[in-house]
Amino acid sequence: FQTVALQWHAVRSSNWSSDHAANVLRKLEKDVFPHIGTKEISAITVSQLHELLTLIQDRNALDIAGRVRSICGQVFLFGMQLDKCSTNPAERLKGALKTRRTEHFAAIEPDDIPRLLSSLEKNDARLYLRTIRAIRLSLLTFVRPGELRQAKWSEINLEKQEWIIPADRMKSRRSHIVPLATQAVEILNKQREETKLLKTDLVFPSQIDEVNPMSDGTVRVALHKLGFKGQMTAHGFRALARTAIREMLDYEADIIEAQLAHKPSGSLGAAYDRAQFLKETRKMMQKRADYLDKQAQKMSLQKTNLRINY
Repeated sequence: FQTVALQWHAVRSSNWSSDHAANVLRKLEKDVFPHIGTKEISAITVSQLHELLTLIQDRNALDIAGRVRSICGQVFLFGMQLDKCSTNPAERLKGALKTRRTEHFAAIEPDDIPRLLSSLEKNDARLYLRTIRAIRLSLLTFVRPGELRQAKWSEINLEKQEWIIPADRMKSRRSHIVPLATQAVEILNKQREETKLLKTDLVFPSQIDEVNPMSDGTVRVALHKLGFKGQMTAHGFRALARTAIREMLDYEADIIEAQLAHKPSGSLGAAYDRAQFLKETRKMMQKRADYLDKQAQKMSLQKTNLRINY
C-alpha cells in the first residue's frame, strides 16, 4: 500500500500547494502506513481499513478520520488504475464513521472538481448556457444559492470587480462584499450580453418568466442531469469551497469564513478588520479561480501521464 500511495502522491501533488502536499503525506505517515503500509494493497480488507480509521476516530479527530478515508480511497482507486488491486475498501466505508452534528448539504470532495468541470465543459445534459454560468459562478463566488439567483446588475461593478450584496438580502446589519476574480467577470460579461435586451435587472432571470429570478431548483436539477445526484447540491458549493481553499490553498479559516459571510470564530473573532480581510479575500478569490483553471487544464494531461509513466 505504501508504495502505491507514494506513487499516487507524486502524481497528484503536482497540482497542490506545497503545504497541502506535506499535510496529506503527514496523514499517511502518521495514521495509515504504520497499520497497512506494508500490506499488499490487493489484500487489504474493509475491516482492516475500518480498524485504523476507528483509532483516529477514538481520539475525537472525526474530521481527520473522514479525510484519511477519502485519501485512502483515492490511493485504492489509483491502484485499480494500475491493476494493483481490484476493489476499493474505502468506498464501502462511506457513512460508517462518526461525523459532527452539522446541517448537511451534499458536496463533492475537492478531488472531484475536475469531474464537475469536465461535465460542464462537455454539457452532455444540454443545459442552458445561463444555467452553466450560474454553476460556474457558484464555484467562483460560493455565495448562498438564493443570493446568486436574486443577483442584480445594479449590485455588480465589473470595473471594480466587485459584487455588493445588500444587507436586507444578507439578513444582516451590513452588506456583503464579494470580490470577483477575472474569470468571474468574464462569465458575467457573457451573461450580460445574453440579458441586456431583457427588461430586467436580474443577472439570472428565469428562462420561462424573465421578470422573475431563476428558480431555486434549476441548479439542483442541472447537477442531477450532470451525474451528481446525491453528491452535490446548490448549497454544497459553499462547503466545497471551504474544504478546497483550506486544504489546497492553505488559507486561514477566519479569512474563508469571512468570505462565506460567517462570523469569524478564531483568534480575530468579531473584531476583525474588514478592510484587511477584503484585501486578503481578493487575493484568495483570484487564487481560487486560477486553481480551478489549472484543474481544468491538467485533466487530460494527468491521464496521459498515467499511461506514459505507469
